Amino acid sequence: MIQPIAIEIYTDGSSKGNPGNGGFAYIIRMNGVIYKFAQGELTTTNNRMELSAVIAALNAIKSIDIDSKLEYIITIYSDSKYVTEAINKNWLFSWVRRGFFNIKNSDLWSQFFLLVAPLMLQTNVKMDFRWIKGHSGIKYNDMVDGLAKSACGKQGVIMNYYFEEPLNEKC
Repeated sequence: MIQPIAIEIYTDGSSKGNPGNGGFAYIIRMNGVIYKFAQGELTTTNNRMELSAVIAALNAIKSIDIDSKLEYIITIYSDSKYVTEAINKNWLFSWVRRGFFNIKNSDLWSQFFLLVAPLMLQTNVKMDFRWIKGHSGIKYNDMVDGLAKSACGKQGVIMNYYFEEPLNEKC
């Protein structure tokens, strides 16, 4: 039996003021490679940045050619219950049925839905949204937090690169 392909995504958003200068970031770990991305905005809210981080990460992985003969486990870690509970408590699907009527950040939630729904419908892809406590010593969560904060108020893409993960490094 072939091991499932694991794709780990750590996301975080930050704003200095609510609204205020904001930034979001993601780290994707897959096949020994780490992808890092951070982007800033001038006026936003923390919830918009948390959601923007997940949207950007899902956009980054949508170019992966999902082989129907292989299994994939995509785990998204976020310290935002706003993001994780939207999936885990089925809020998102209720909002879709209502056409996102009277939902804050409906522009972002509709983008999120268009990215996550095709993945969730594939029988060989398992999506797992996990809430993790922020600032709790989890290596990649702390790293993505720092990236998001460093991007606050800096308009546009701040960082976009990847590198090989050392073989002996464990999460």
